[in-house]
Amino acid sequence: MSQWLSTLDNFILIGMPYAALLLLAVGFVHRYRGHNAALGTVSTQFLEGRRHFWALVPLHYGLLTTLLVHALCFVLPEAVIWWDSNRTRLYLLESLMLTAGLLAFLGLSIGIQRRRSSPRVRRVTGLLEWIVLADVGFQIGTGILVALLHPWGTGWLAAAAAPYIRSLLLLSPDPAPLIDAPFLIKLHVGNAFVLVALIAYTRLSHVLLVPVSYLWRPLMVFRWATEERRRARD
Repeated sequence: MSQWLSTLDNFILIGMPYAALLLLAVGFVHRYRGHNAALGTVSTQFLEGRRHFWALVPLHYGLLTTLLVHALCFVLPEAVIWWDSNRTRLYLLESLMLTAGLLAFLGLSIGIQRRRSSPRVRRVTGLLEWIVLADVGFQIGTGILVALLHPWGTGWLAAAAAPYIRSLLLLSPDPAPLIDAPFLIKLHVGNAFVLVALIAYTRLSHVLLVPVSYLWRPLMVFRWATEERRRARD
């Protein structure tokens, strides 16, 4: 049993990260060279703007807040450990993470319901997009469970996950800091690598591009066809 668990840990913490990065690189290069137009995102805002807004805003704010705190734990682990050394500050940061996770889950739920209930929006959503949406929901859900069941997540990120991520970047993977972590946390980490692997094969790949061309691109003006017809009549 212990041998099986050790193999599973190595698969999740060593094999999956590099496999995910390889799939990400291959998929991104393929789409960039052969399907450059697919790197953009097809906006469905014009199909149903109101629910699009109520889905997009909480989802983006929730995810950005969560990712920002994760990044701080990885880049400035000592500062996060110092912050968490005070119980009040720890509760504030944990509450922020939990609130952001719930906000993101709310926005994603509204977005999925919108795509299911609107025939026009459902028509432009492919199977892989549905898979990614479900996987994002799973990732957010496991993150919320971590915040509820293990309310020391930010301290763990700074003290254990940061050295592990650093070892991956140095091509000297050391899963030891995460070996004793609860299975829920390992599941959360492993699913993050699944998302990394999938992102280049969906329209989400546009987030990998730095939009520097927007600095000098002329402004684009969009007008409704009904407005053009009204002006023609006038």
